[in-house]
Amino acid sequence: DRLFAGYIQGSPGQTPMKRIWLLVISLALAVALPSSSSSPNLSLRGGGFFNRMPPKKEEAPPRVPTMTDRVRAAGVLGPAAAASYSAMQISPEWLSTELGFGLQRWQILLSGSYALFFAANLLPGRLDTKLGRPKKEDMRFFTPAGWAFAIWGPIFLGELLMSFWVFAPRTLAPAGAGWLREVAPYYAAASISQALWCISFREWALPMLWVPATLLSVSAAFMFGAHAHLADAATGGGGATFWGHLVFRIPATMHFGWLCAAALLSWNNHLSTIKGFSTQMRAATCIGTCYAAAGALAWISVQRQDGIPSLVGAWSLWAVSKGHEVLRGAVDNTLLDTVNTSAAVCAVASLFAAAAAWILPLLQSA
Repeated sequence: DRLFAGYIQGSPGQTPMKRIWLLVISLALAVALPSSSSSPNLSLRGGGFFNRMPPKKEEAPPRVPTMTDRVRAAGVLGPAAAASYSAMQISPEWLSTELGFGLQRWQILLSGSYALFFAANLLPGRLDTKLGRPKKEDMRFFTPAGWAFAIWGPIFLGELLMSFWVFAPRTLAPAGAGWLREVAPYYAAASISQALWCISFREWALPMLWVPATLLSVSAAFMFGAHAHLADAATGGGGATFWGHLVFRIPATMHFGWLCAAALLSWNNHLSTIKGFSTQMRAATCIGTCYAAAGALAWISVQRQDGIPSLVGAWSLWAVSKGHEVLRGAVDNTLLDTVNTSAAVCAVASLFAAAAAWILPLLQSA
C-alpha cells in the first residue's frame, strides 16, 4: 500500500521507468498481502487474491428424520395414546376391584406408574443430561436457570413416599375419601407419558422435537385432570390427612405446575429448530409463552382455590428471567432485557395469583 501511495504521490528524482516498476511491484503486493483495516491506502479484494479473511462457517444442513426415527416416534406415541384412551375408559368400579391381600387396582396403578416413571428417569442418554447447559449457538430464550430443577427434589421424594404409603391408604386419606382412587387413572396416564418422554428425548429425536413435546403435553394434560381431585382434597371436599397433603397432594400439584412449564419449554425448543425462525421471533415466542403460562396457571389456581400451581409458575418464570444470560453479547442486549423483564413480571404476577387463590375464598366466607 505504501509503495503504491508513493507511486501515486510521486517523489523527486523518479524517472518514468522507475514509476512503472514501482506500480507493478505495488500491485503485486496489494494482491498478495492481507490489508490492514487501519490503513487508508489501497486495498484490493480485501487485501488478497483469495481474500485472506477467515472463511465463513457453513451451517450444517438440518438432519432429516430417517425411517428408523419415524418408527421410534410411533413406538413412543402409540403407547401414550393407548394409555390416554385407557385412562378415560376406566370406571370407579374397576378401580375398586380387589386383587388379593386387600389391595385394590387403584393402589397398584398409583404405585406401579410411579415406579415406571422413576425407572425411566434412571436410563442414561437423555438429551438434557448429554448436552448440558444451553450455549450461545442454541439461541434458546425460554430456558430456566439451573437452580430451578431443584424442584424435582420434593416432587420425587414426596411421590416416592406415596408409592409405599398408598398401600396403607388411611394414612393419606380418611375412610370413605375417594380422591386417591379418582386421581389414580390420571396420575398413571401422566406417569406413563412422562416415562415415554424419557425414552424419546434422545439424539434420534433431534429432527422431531415435537415428539417429546407432545408427550410432555399429554402428561401435563392428565396431571391437569388429576389436579382437579387433588384440589378437591385440599378444600375439604375429598379430605386428606396431614400425611396425605405432605407426601402426595402437595408434591403431585407441584409436579403438575412444573410439567406445564416443561411442556412449554419443549415446544419452544421445537420451534427454535424450524428453519427461518429468526432470533426476534424466538424472543417474541418466549415472551408470549411467559404471559400464557402465568395466565393459565393463575386461572387454574383461582378457580380451584389452590395457589400451588401459580407458585410453581412463579418459580419457573423467575428462573426463565435468569436462565439465558449466556446469550448476552450474542443478541441485542435490549431484546434480551425485554425477555428477562417480561419473565420477571410474569413471575411476580404469578405470586399475586397464588395469594389470591387462598385469600379470596377466605374473604368470601367471612
